[in-house]
Amino acid sequence: MNAQVRPVAVTVNLQGKTVELQQLGEDALFGRASYGKYAYAVGCERLFGLLDRHGIKATVFVPGAEAEANPDYVAALARRGHEIAAHGWAMEAMDAPGIDERALIERTHATLTRIIGASPEGFRAPHGKLTEQTLGYLAALGYRYDSSFQDDDHPYASMPTAAPA
Repeated sequence: MNAQVRPVAVTVNLQGKTVELQQLGEDALFGRASYGKYAYAVGCERLFGLLDRHGIKATVFVPGAEAEANPDYVAALARRGHEIAAHGWAMEAMDAPGIDERALIERTHATLTRIIGASPEGFRAPHGKLTEQTLGYLAALGYRYDSSFQDDDHPYASMPTAAPA
């Protein structure tokens, strides 16, 4: 039997406690905070251990605040061959009033670059929300792709080459 091999992309949103802290603030010490603790206590090693045993490399979208809180784990994932990509700073809605999207993207980029020793090439917007400026900001930092839209099996058109003013 001659089976046709088709490429598959495996992506993971590694959000840990970021979502609960964004939604509930520091009051998220009990109850829902356990959701985020599960990732590093149990879930990540189950998932990434399984992928590693099968030689599968994933793209892991990590919020900058999550990487800053767990730098050793994020760096270890990169050393294991998984791509580390940006996922906003702390799950803020990039289009919310008072949000400085460019500053958050740059902060996340700098944090991930420092932790993994290389610039991330991919981005996935928190909650899938982009602004008209998002792709330009990413292009200015050298990002190769955005993975925010998830309604097709094929990538969207390439990133713009110029950053917005």
